[in-house]
Amino acid sequence: MTSKELLLWFNMMFPLVFSIGPGNVMFASFGARFGVKKSLPFLFGFDSVTVLLALLIGYGGTQLMSEYATAFIYLKYAGAVYLLYLATLFFNASPYEEKENSSSTTSPTFINGAIVQALNVKSLIVISLMFTTFLTTQTDTIDSNKILILSGLLLLLALTCHLVWLYSGAWLAQQFASEKFTQIQNRVFSIMLVIVAIWILV
Repeated sequence: MTSKELLLWFNMMFPLVFSIGPGNVMFASFGARFGVKKSLPFLFGFDSVTVLLALLIGYGGTQLMSEYATAFIYLKYAGAVYLLYLATLFFNASPYEEKENSSSTTSPTFINGAIVQALNVKSLIVISLMFTTFLTTQTDTIDSNKILILSGLLLLLALTCHLVWLYSGAWLAQQFASEKFTQIQNRVFSIMLVIVAIWILV
């Protein structure tokens, strides 16, 4: 990729990846609730699926999605339902329970991250948009090097973004460390997840 293409890619992908979505809301909430270190397994699970989706879509997944549009719709519903389930957990979480259950067994796992990203319709849309924008010619559609480069760039941007959201959530929790704030924080994240779920459905 040329420097001009890289700049165009960054200008398009940065706001899309850093904007509020299911994953970013979860990263902020887990950073605040469990801290950065205990949330890393969730991050690794999430972004492992990110790069896997990028490779699958880059090597023909966009055409597959168009051929099986009904399956894509069911995936969208499943993702929205899962987000509403997570929102319920956050809304009902007690700050007292969080203090008592702060062991690593209650922190988010690699599998949790993988599930959230696998059902994340926003990511499918963003990745598809990336490839349809930057693989525009017939030659590019079979250019393995360019697919690998775009997938690698996306992974680097995603890891940076998710670490920023994790640290932001953790910093926020440290600045306003109180049981009342923890409860408010959980309910704000819960409402944000509900909004994202509605956005996915609409």
